[in-house]
Amino acid sequence: FNKRLFLSHVILLTIILLSITYFAISYVERMEEKIENTTKATLQLVSSQNVKAIQKEVFSKQEFLKVVAEDMETEERFDILDNIKRFKKYVRNYEFYNMGLINKDGICYTTLDETLDLHNYDYFKRGMKGEVQISQSYKSEDKKMDLNIYIVPVYKKHKVKMLLTATYASDKFLERLNIASFQGIGGSFAVNGIGKLVAHSKEIEGNSVDGLNWNDKEFSQSFESMMSNIKEEKVGYIEYHVNEKEYLGFYEPVGINDWYLISYVPKNYIDKNVNELTKEVRIISVVIIIAFCVFSGLWILYSFLYQRGVNNRIFYDSLTKEKNYEYLKHAFYKEDSKNKSLIALDIDKFKIINMMYGLNVGDQMLLYLYGTFKEVLPKDILYRNKADEFVGIIYHETKQELMDKLELLNQKIQEDMKNNKIYHMTISIGVCALEGYSSLQRIYGNAIIAKNQIKGNTNIVYNFFDDKLKENFIECGRMESKFETALGNEEFEVWYQPKYNMENEKIVSAEALVRWRDESGHLISPGKFIPVFEKNGQIIRLDEEIIKIVYNDLREAKEFGIQTVPVSINLSRLHLDCPEFIQKIEQLTKEYGIEPCEIVFEITESALLGDKESLNCFIEGLHRLGFQVDMDDYGTGVSSLDSLSSFSFDTIKLDKSFIDNIGNKKMDIVIKSTIKMTKDLDMEIIAEGVETKEQVKFLLENDCLIAQGFYYSKPLKKEQYFLKLKEIKEKK
Repeated sequence: FNKRLFLSHVILLTIILLSITYFAISYVERMEEKIENTTKATLQLVSSQNVKAIQKEVFSKQEFLKVVAEDMETEERFDILDNIKRFKKYVRNYEFYNMGLINKDGICYTTLDETLDLHNYDYFKRGMKGEVQISQSYKSEDKKMDLNIYIVPVYKKHKVKMLLTATYASDKFLERLNIASFQGIGGSFAVNGIGKLVAHSKEIEGNSVDGLNWNDKEFSQSFESMMSNIKEEKVGYIEYHVNEKEYLGFYEPVGINDWYLISYVPKNYIDKNVNELTKEVRIISVVIIIAFCVFSGLWILYSFLYQRGVNNRIFYDSLTKEKNYEYLKHAFYKEDSKNKSLIALDIDKFKIINMMYGLNVGDQMLLYLYGTFKEVLPKDILYRNKADEFVGIIYHETKQELMDKLELLNQKIQEDMKNNKIYHMTISIGVCALEGYSSLQRIYGNAIIAKNQIKGNTNIVYNFFDDKLKENFIECGRMESKFETALGNEEFEVWYQPKYNMENEKIVSAEALVRWRDESGHLISPGKFIPVFEKNGQIIRLDEEIIKIVYNDLREAKEFGIQTVPVSINLSRLHLDCPEFIQKIEQLTKEYGIEPCEIVFEITESALLGDKESLNCFIEGLHRLGFQVDMDDYGTGVSSLDSLSSFSFDTIKLDKSFIDNIGNKKMDIVIKSTIKMTKDLDMEIIAEGVETKEQVKFLLENDCLIAQGFYYSKPLKKEQYFLKLKEIKEKK
């Protein structure tokens, strides 16, 4: 269970949940603000409509009164009482409270048959100056209603002769103000410049300005701000109380006197809409959160199950059902390195086992190896990497304890093979200590290097990685990387070591030996680079290059008139797996104009370990082209009488290890027998590594005539070799 991954999921889900909550709250706040702004905009729109309605009402009546006044101005005989009688009809039709005429002395005659002295009233004085006006609201005589008076001057000969008046009930304006808004719960009222009601709704009917609670501490500041704006004829919003109800209002000038219209809506209307929205958002949020929590739980469960499945595929081996090398890489820590070593273990030639016995048998052998390791070394751990590759962690106090454990494992395998419990198998183990390294990959790589050094050597089961091995590995890597460049730069040279007839000391043939002179001019020993190229397969291309050089040298010697002798060329056993190489030799031979009798091919005795049928086909292929084929390094450990009779070699080259032991009684017998056996098989024999006169004498006495070695000549550069061949010709 990956706690870090689980925790990251929980944190991520918490962040998402908090984000949903935050956005829900933010959405409610934005919608609340939007609702309030919409309400304010609606208030302003309603107010504007009401203002237009009031203006239309006021101005239409003023226009009517102006028409009446103009008619009166045209009358030749003007009688106040007759006009008063006529006005009574207008009162009914235009819903006036009453109408009247005021003479120059301020005496007013009304349709209510009243005679009033109004000469001290301001609206009389202003009217006599020619001003058309509507008065502020005032109480009727019975104190039952508020009234407003229209004043229109009546002219005679361009002078104000009298004033036409019409009294209008203030509540009649309310009928014009009651434009439906906010589902019928909104309303409007008008105030003058000092805040006194001009027209009002029934909710505040009978209340004075004080009844609006302007002086309430909570709203006094809003009232002061409104009155300040009214004085400057500005518009704005105000909040106020009436009968313990809270209202939001918008005020703007009516355009008549100093009247201001205030359109209002109860605050609980806004709150109701917000609460309904909040309720909906809460319900939706709860549903989303519940759904999200359910989804999150399922997601975490799925992630856990998926992660466990992925972990099983990544960190557990499908064959052993146990933890694999990927798990070791994941769980490896530097602090666990003391008294531990890593081993890289595999089965030798496992691919051949799979091919011979089938994949099922191969799997059984892998399971056997894993089970045996756990049985023999229960305190240590083995992880499978891939195919037959295993990686193990061995605990030990000393190197000897580690070696004892590995020997114990190998002994168990050998015992089971003897008892026919398993198929024949050998293992190779590379060992590298964990201590001193921080990278598992590097440790494993070191163990692989150590293991590969002993691959194919059945006498050694395990090998330890050390600095010398590391240096050799690096050096091999350098040589491998330089190979292509070396071929292109013609850094490989062929030196020739003559082979002599010991009876007359004449050169009868020579062996082509490769040398590598790098770009700095330094000679690299064949003992270093040949094994490297044998291992990685580059030897095939190198052999081809050597053949080309030898062929070219032979052609060049002929052009110089030098009498040549057959030259033997070593071929790697890797060519046995390349049947097309025979065709390549044939092609080059024709291309350079070389006769097959001028070339001898040598195959090392170690090639006998491979497929005998392939080796015989290869030898026969060279014979068909006319080439002689010699067995090189005879006597190095794998020779047998059967091998000599099974393969059609023309010559045997007796290895230097035999020659070095001439004088040893037993070895002398072996050499004599080998020479005799070769003669009996109608084969030639050549002694390699001859360095002393005593060796020459012994070989001649036992009928071995041809020798190669420092006693006669060291390997020579091409020019030196040509010179020696030329000297021999001149002596003749």
